[in-house]
Amino acid sequence: MRILLVEDEPDLVKPFGMAELLARLRALQRRSPQIQPEKLQIANLSLDYGSRTVSYQQPEGDKQVIPLTNKEFQLLEYFMRHPNQILTSEQLRTAPNATTDTIGG
Repeated sequence: MRILLVEDEPDLVKPFGMAELLARLRALQRRSPQIQPEKLQIANLSLDYGSRTVSYQQPEGDKQVIPLTNKEFQLLEYFMRHPNQILTSEQLRTAPNATTDTIGG
């Protein structure tokens, strides 16, 4: 097990033991940066990756959660990551996580 914790892991071959799997997962966790859920915010619109929610902060202070489907969430994220840009339907079709269903094409 000590080798697994310090060297790059080769493919895990079936059958495998639970101890080996856990050792590999711990090694990967140590190498990987900690990913914190992030928020993307433009003006009063906030997209939260951790909770997969979109909210709008109204001028009077009330926060309104906007229910979106997964595809709508992905499309809104793409728009928010490309502010003030004119996007073609081709760009939207080839955008990461976007499908032709997303834009109805």
